[in-house]
Amino acid sequence: MFEVGGDAGLGQGVRGRRQDLAVYNIDGTFYVTDDECTHAAASLADGMIEGDVIECCMHMGSFHIPTGKVMQPPCEVPLRTYQVVLKDEDVFADLKRNAAGEP
Repeated sequence: MFEVGGDAGLGQGVRGRRQDLAVYNIDGTFYVTDDECTHAAASLADGMIEGDVIECCMHMGSFHIPTGKVMQPPCEVPLRTYQVVLKDEDVFADLKRNAAGEP
């Protein structure tokens, strides 16, 4: 488990020792994805959120935050998502499972 914090706003980057993650709080539900866009080396935490879609600030490709599905080219590769585990006031990401809880 990787602690990502409990006070994330709409989109926030979290730097880890091995990878950077983006944490989203959408209407009280937390989501965690890789922070780097799969199309180009850009931080998704710097992107724009509309509803449950994150748009990359570099080339305007976008992803569905809950599933990682590509919503807009030039992105072609889905975004990796992680299972969120809430413990008290803390938010953790299970880096071994996707948002659906699958390995």
